[in-house]
Amino acid sequence: MANTAGGFVLFGIADKPNRLVGIDPATFPDTATLSNSLGNWFDPHINFTVYELTYDGKVVMAVEIAECTMKPVICKKTVTVQETKTKTKKGKTETKDKTILSEGAVYRRYSGKTEQIHFPELQEIFTERDRETYSALLENLSNMQRIGIERVGIVDISATGADGGLSKIYVSKEAIENLNLIDKGKFVETEAEGDPAYFVAGTVQLHETTEVPVDDEDRLKPGTVARMLSEDARKYLYPSVKILPLHLFKYAQVYSLREDKNKFDERYCKWDEQAGMWFYREAFVRKFRKELIEKPRETLAKISSKANVEKFDRHHKVKD
Repeated sequence: MANTAGGFVLFGIADKPNRLVGIDPATFPDTATLSNSLGNWFDPHINFTVYELTYDGKVVMAVEIAECTMKPVICKKTVTVQETKTKTKKGKTETKDKTILSEGAVYRRYSGKTEQIHFPELQEIFTERDRETYSALLENLSNMQRIGIERVGIVDISATGADGGLSKIYVSKEAIENLNLIDKGKFVETEAEGDPAYFVAGTVQLHETTEVPVDDEDRLKPGTVARMLSEDARKYLYPSVKILPLHLFKYAQVYSLREDKNKFDERYCKWDEQAGMWFYREAFVRKFRKELIEKPRETLAKISSKANVEKFDRHHKVKD
């Protein structure tokens, strides 16, 4: 679930057939235990929230799994359990180890069951991660150019590790000449006391953020548009679908909205030479969303693979 779009795991529901039986909340592991277990088995960390629900006098424990922002989540160790089977004809009972998790495996949710990830989905994860990394680098480089390379520093905001939770600031020799560092507990604020200087320990407070410079407000980054449309896609296509910047590009090409850096329909998108990236407009989002709602399967076929269209068909056949 963390490797797809997240989801819920319910405890207190019987199998075959599914029916509400309830669970004693006192027997359910606490949040710390669950977090430690998941941390021992998977990396990166899986974020989750536990809810206690009551329906028809019975308690159900629901664990909401959040979509991981640093996919893929990888299994760190092999986990086995003992499984006992009785052979009917011979009347013998055999006990053997059954592997439920394999070290190095990447698991994914597929239509109601969990399997090791297939190549197309794994490739899609790496492609999207590379694209987001590249986009972030472009944005940071643009900011560095705007501020001036000689005045730029890098702050490690993780504030963890062996340094006692101190934030690390990396700056050039030129920048350090104008940076006032002071002892912990001292804070100079007014001109009468001297030049402003700050000591940051443990927590970084973000007072101002900068965006890639654009010449008007009606511009949206590809990643932003993809996230906006993914919400509609999960509703009208199938729950695990995700719209990627590549899908936006294919859609724009199908309707001749974007061909190259010199030829595009500025009503819907634009190439920004200064930022070195494409931007989409609200009109593009409205057009894409309208077609997604009115003609979901046809839209999916235009922008995605045959395998994803087959997922759409399977989902809506079951749904119908």
